[in-house]
Amino acid sequence: DGRPMPSALGLTRIMYVAWFANCVTVARLGDAYRGYLLKREAGVSFAVTLGTVFAERLLDLVGLAEARDLLATLNPATSNDTETLGLWGAVHKRLFEETGEAPHLDEAVRGYERGFHLRNDYYNGINFAYLLNVRAAHAQSRAEAIADFVQAERVRREVVSICESELKVEGLSPE
Repeated sequence: DGRPMPSALGLTRIMYVAWFANCVTVARLGDAYRGYLLKREAGVSFAVTLGTVFAERLLDLVGLAEARDLLATLNPATSNDTETLGLWGAVHKRLFEETGEAPHLDEAVRGYERGFHLRNDYYNGINFAYLLNVRAAHAQSRAEAIADFVQAERVRREVVSICESELKVEGLSPE
């Protein structure tokens, strides 16, 4: 409708607002909100903005599949490298978020769990605990949900203990 495109700062604002909306809503509604904001600010058709969202999702999936394939060459099932396991878990966590496919969630849990238990790695541990809660929310049975929830609480307490010990070693403990 003849309106100029927003400035780079304006477009950045729209992206951040949409990302925030994705964090606080279900089903990635922030992406639709981004389309609405672009339509309102620049007169861009909603169909065009949804096309860009679709293309972005497709590129995300392609990139995640390539990252998964690259990491697979490092044999995460037997790796003792916590960084590799953290990356493996992160890729599968994102694949689960994008597709909703439970095998990706299970693989992310396995990667983070292994990385946590190998070296008491708090990054892997806190992600492991979080994903146990996610898996509990999607569990097929009440018993599985309870088991994952209880394990998540135990891992979380262990991660807090690890972090407190690290802070003491570094002389940063509030005690």
